[in-house]
Amino acid sequence: MTSLPRVLCVDDEPMLLAALKTSLHRRYDVTTAEGGLEALHLLRERGPFTVVISDFRMPGMDGARFLARARDVAPDTVRILLTGQAGLEDAIEVVNQGYIFRFLTKPCPPQVLLAAIENAVDQARLATGSSSSASSKRCRVSCSTLSGWLRSERSPARWATN
Repeated sequence: MTSLPRVLCVDDEPMLLAALKTSLHRRYDVTTAEGGLEALHLLRERGPFTVVISDFRMPGMDGARFLARARDVAPDTVRILLTGQAGLEDAIEVVNQGYIFRFLTKPCPPQVLLAAIENAVDQARLATGSSSSASSKRCRVSCSTLSGWLRSERSPARWATN
């Protein structure tokens, strides 16, 4: 059985975190944190997470600083910023710094959020080389077979070097 992708949701609004957990729990293993410091602790102690979704405006540590530190702590975790309060300069800074995969605004339609998370999961699988899809497994087997054949004596590539 394949385990669900792990998603860490970070926001200072407990009601929003509860709503995210409720709406995502069937497709993802969801963990929540009510701020950047708690989320960094979870990344270190309970990681790895496939995706982290963070609010921008939070007390103590804003989403940009949190995502920058999250990148250092868990570089393979794909980062999404979900916010209703970031200004254009904030968004440009975070995107240009390379800290996020997607920038989403609140209120975010559920289908947009789900698509962003699925794309983030796919990105994480590409980045880490892990995938549970049958086509990916077939490709790895085919590539392995081709690689072995190219190293064999029957390979035309070997004839040119002999």
